[in-house]
Amino acid sequence: FDPSVCLFFFLTAIRSKITQSFAPHHLEVHNESYMHAVPTGSETHFKVVVISEMFAGKSLIQRHRLLNELLKEELAGPVHALSIVAKTPEQWEENPSVGKSPACMGGSKDDPEMSKKLAGPETGT
Repeated sequence: FDPSVCLFFFLTAIRSKITQSFAPHHLEVHNESYMHAVPTGSETHFKVVVISEMFAGKSLIQRHRLLNELLKEELAGPVHALSIVAKTPEQWEENPSVGKSPACMGGSKDDPEMSKKLAGPETGT
């Protein structure tokens, strides 16, 4: 199977696995690859917002470990980065805000300014 022929292959897989394993009250899966130095259409950088009862009584690091373990196949493949917001429904009700992800080096390789950055400093002769 070639995932490159299926648009949003990893986004769909991530959403499906989290839904099946965590029965979330709220779930957001964002492909943030466009914010990074990767080709257009890439699925390398994701942000997930998972609100689930299954996080009750677990520390933040335990929640992240659960999600990383669930998505280990994706993380061992082309998924390079996973940003996680994992809260209980009570925590989400109290504070539903999610911080913005920082831009990475100014955009994607398709951005002319990014191409200049990736090329490095010009050297004069």
